[in-house]
Amino acid sequence: MQIHRPSVLVVDDDFDICALVTAILSDEGFLVTSTHDLTALPEMAERLQPDVVLLEVKGYADQAAWDAAYWLHQRANPIPIIMFTTHPHLADVIGVTPSGEMFITVIQKPFELQELIAKVKAAAAGRPPMMKVPHFKPTPCLSDLLKRKGIADVDEDTEREWVAFKDERGAQIQIYWWAQASAYCICRLIPGAEITEDLGKCRTPEEAVERALSA
Repeated sequence: MQIHRPSVLVVDDDFDICALVTAILSDEGFLVTSTHDLTALPEMAERLQPDVVLLEVKGYADQAAWDAAYWLHQRANPIPIIMFTTHPHLADVIGVTPSGEMFITVIQKPFELQELIAKVKAAAAGRPPMMKVPHFKPTPCLSDLLKRKGIADVDEDTEREWVAFKDERGAQIQIYWWAQASAYCICRLIPGAEITEDLGKCRTPEEAVERALSA
């Protein structure tokens, strides 16, 4: 039986911090991926489905980081966040989600290695692993269905059944297979707002394409 290895996505513009955290958590058995580009977080989170995100937040005015935290929180399957910060009072405003569940914790820089390990383990343990559900790719595939509907410019990843295209307003529509829910998820990324709008879930690719085009 394959043992689940919890995964971590590290988002920090400090190259040394990314390298250090990757080495530490890898030694503890985590699958670690890091990026220095905050704008890459949504795509990487959808592709990797990490159990925990370590996110640098420089302070109250770091709007891009707060928007990213909000996006991680409001997903259909929220991802716990551990915030890296040098701001001395940021932990005072972080606590629980509206439903009362622990969602965001804070690590002050510079941090103790054991504190980092303990908090990552606690966050990962609180999130059920993404179960692999047997699934057979449909024929025709999502991109074929979209192209039959007149959508010519389609980004796709056939291995993980993900497609994206832009609607008439320039917003990016994404359709992807979510194994844990055994459903196709549809979402819209609002341009310039860093907001992802959930458009629902469907059981078949045909239904997902119809919903995406009518949203």
